[in-house]
Amino acid sequence: MLGILAGAPSLAANGGLDDPVTTVNQFRGALQDGNVAQVQALLAPDVLIYEAGEEQVSRDDYVAHHLKADIVQLATVYVDTLSQTAHADERSAWVTTRSRWVAREADPQPPATVTETVALRRFPQGWRIVHIHWSVSP
Repeated sequence: MLGILAGAPSLAANGGLDDPVTTVNQFRGALQDGNVAQVQALLAPDVLIYEAGEEQVSRDDYVAHHLKADIVQLATVYVDTLSQTAHADERSAWVTTRSRWVAREADPQPPATVTETVALRRFPQGWRIVHIHWSVSP
């Protein structure tokens, strides 16, 4: 299934989403579309992101240092979801996704397998991402 974001629901009127998997997929869709405002809306202010050995310790830190590169990278690949699992209770949830990223243009880089773990917390506005860990292997 290329294009994991096809048919992803939009943000509800209050800015929240009704389930954690939808929130994670909406976040990825916002990155792929370059929608910075939507990316920010889905991240908790104190989000902790681990990516490529780097650490961003807040939403503002991520926006200032790594967001633009992630948007550029996702604009150059097709994303094929291999698996996605989740667990949630009333206040917290996690979603794991394994995907294969294939370059849209002729590229000497081989396809990559991306493993993503996202932790979420329920806020009055809906589910928000509080932690992301991305791991990439060729």
